[in-house]
Amino acid sequence: MNTTPNAPLPDAPQGIGGKGFFVTSLIFLVLACAMLAGRPDFLLTPTLTKHGVAWFMLAFFGCGLCGVFGVVYWAVPKVFGAPLYSEKIVFLHYGFHLAGTLMALLALVWPSGARSDMAMTFIACGAIAMGINILGTFMRPAKPDVASAFLATSVLWLLIVALGGLPFLGEPPVKGMPAPQWISAWMLLAITGVALNLPMGLALRLTPAVLGVKGDRPGSAWYALVFSNAGLAWMFAAAAYGTHGFLVVCAVVYAVGVLLYFARYFAMLQKRSMRVLPWDTKIVLTSVSLVPVAAGLLVWAAWLRIPAPVVEAPAGAVVPPLPPPAEPATGALPLEFLPVDAAMVLICLLCVAVPMIVALAFSLQRLSWSEAGGGFRGKLAEQILLAAYFNFMAGALLVVPGAWFGIGQMLGLGTLFLLVGSLGFLGNYFFAEGKLPAPALPSGAPAAG
Repeated sequence: MNTTPNAPLPDAPQGIGGKGFFVTSLIFLVLACAMLAGRPDFLLTPTLTKHGVAWFMLAFFGCGLCGVFGVVYWAVPKVFGAPLYSEKIVFLHYGFHLAGTLMALLALVWPSGARSDMAMTFIACGAIAMGINILGTFMRPAKPDVASAFLATSVLWLLIVALGGLPFLGEPPVKGMPAPQWISAWMLLAITGVALNLPMGLALRLTPAVLGVKGDRPGSAWYALVFSNAGLAWMFAAAAYGTHGFLVVCAVVYAVGVLLYFARYFAMLQKRSMRVLPWDTKIVLTSVSLVPVAAGLLVWAAWLRIPAPVVEAPAGAVVPPLPPPAEPATGALPLEFLPVDAAMVLICLLCVAVPMIVALAFSLQRLSWSEAGGGFRGKLAEQILLAAYFNFMAGALLVVPGAWFGIGQMLGLGTLFLLVGSLGFLGNYFFAEGKLPAPALPSGAPAAG
């Protein structure tokens, strides 16, 4: 094996499918940011437009899910020391998920029940393929660790989300359940259970490998796994069936699990052998600290969708007639779009999930380059990552209040920052992989910063 400082460590051959997923997620991220920059006014409308649904599909299924699938498939053979059950299933999952995402977008442009059902079927088949691959991989070790348990639990939520059907495109799986409640429950489970839970579990194994943490005993991480996933499961049920009090209790249980996770992750960083934390680890830590905010917005959105209990009027009282329901605008779906909905999706996906996924991918690249001898390319790639992250977060911090309070100028300016940041993430990945040439060093400059 080549172990010279300036040479990348050989990637396991099973990481190719994961990299393909991750590159696709970055391309979808650029498209989603460009779509948002071209027409951000859908975040300010009182009804959910088809343009807004298409953007959510692009951001969540295209960017968010492809990103977490990519880093998991990339990291399992490289960090967990367990070869994937089947690399062919990774490419099968990629084909199913990409076809399902494109079919879901097509069903919005040309509405058709057949296209919606086909999109749901493709995405569900991809989720089943991932379930077989991940569960088959981690059934081999005699004693799975907490990180693999996080991944296996997240795959279970993915299967429930995919088999339950896509939001906005079909009816709830249980007859009699209001569509708004099903949509908020679906998004709560999909975003927290899959888009956030998967990278959180991966960070428990990847961060110690990058920082050289040894002798770590993740006992409290098991409690974090139990509390967060138990609270999440019951939050999903409370949001779907409309129970205000139970939703709050389950949200508290989930918050306890997330706080235990954050405490465990922070304590793990104190045992590192490196003096200074690299920026990719700092980005992961920042994203983890924002998980309670993201989950809180999801719970709040679910709370607002649950109808208030009906109070019977006393006998003889005059009950005023209810106003007729407002007709949705042209091209909009019959679903009220609340200001918290825009903030929820933007914070959960753009402020938390995407930066965490990108930072974990950079950590995987860091494992392929020795930090001490990575040379000019490795140090410059970290600086580009930092610049892209600050542009991306600056855009998110402008877009969220702009959408929440209806400030068009902030919304328009923020989308441009998001687009620049997303392009920086994509370019930096290819640069760190050696696909783009490094700029020439000045005469007499040292090769390694």
